[in-house]
Amino acid sequence: YQAKEILALTFTEKAAEEMSNRVGDVMPLGYEEPWINTFHSFADRILKREGLEIGLDPTYKILSGPDQWLLLRKNLFAFNLSYFRPMGNPTKFISAILKFISRLQDENISAKDLEAYLKKFGGEEEERERWQELLHIYQKYEELKISQSKLDFGDLITWTIKLFEERPNVLKKYQEQFKHAL
Repeated sequence: YQAKEILALTFTEKAAEEMSNRVGDVMPLGYEEPWINTFHSFADRILKREGLEIGLDPTYKILSGPDQWLLLRKNLFAFNLSYFRPMGNPTKFISAILKFISRLQDENISAKDLEAYLKKFGGEEEERERWQELLHIYQKYEELKISQSKLDFGDLITWTIKLFEERPNVLKKYQEQFKHAL
């Protein structure tokens, strides 16, 4: 087997580093390293190489949690909030909104997917308005990030999935490269 044909993915940086160290200990000098990454660093590596295929700026910056909070806070009034604009403390819901968006990303639910769901939503009017506002927040947040060439942690996976779904030739390239995935 050639090292470039091996992909090893893990959840933590510590585990990826440990795997890399173990491979380094048993391989001869000058070997080509296999791809040993966390899921998110693998996605980042793919997007840096191939992101232009779907119009993504490959020089994007990744937002930390505090950076995400600050981005929402700085643009809070551009969201035209109604339901999620509490009196006295306009930033009260920012953390909850970011957690909600992160959960959508974890489930690979795009703003378009949420919008399609809401078109079929049969709940009470107040509940519907609340969901519509959440959709608007999600859409606006996505627009803000893209306009500033920024992604958050959850975007790494969702954009890579989008890349592979929309560009089968790119997916095929990596399917052919990686004969073994761990």
